[in-house]
Amino acid sequence: MYALPGQNLPFFVDNDLKKPKLLARHGINAKKRVHDHAIEQCKKSILQQGVVCASPTTIGAIAVPSQERVVDQDGIEIDGATKYLVVSGGMLLDAIYETLLDENEQDNPHVQYLLRTGFPAGMLLHHRTPSDVLDYFMSYANTFNSIPIRAVPI
Repeated sequence: MYALPGQNLPFFVDNDLKKPKLLARHGINAKKRVHDHAIEQCKKSILQQGVVCASPTTIGAIAVPSQERVVDQDGIEIDGATKYLVVSGGMLLDAIYETLLDENEQDNPHVQYLLRTGFPAGMLLHHRTPSDVLDYFMSYANTFNSIPIRAVPI
């Protein structure tokens, strides 16, 4: 396990919206039900205030490096690119990707800031972390879901 205080994970190869995504939900954090309303609310908040951990006690997103190769649209492997599977923060990740890929919001300063800085990560776990440990971390991190995100100064 590695703590990543203040570090972020990139959303796309070279921060380019046209290149492959580098973050995805871990299988343990697969959508179990539709959260469309919550994602819409989160998108509104992102556009108005940006994203930052609400308090120093929240642990941020938890991710695991994927063993999957990152390839471009022609199937050619991209050297040095690592895909991460998000164990916690899946709904926020979904909302951020929807916001980043919304062509009508590309000029929003919070969208540009997110693209530049990446996904707020708290911990990076080993890719062989047992599923019961991943489940524990996901459940623990989800206890912070009720804490609102606050504005990011730009």
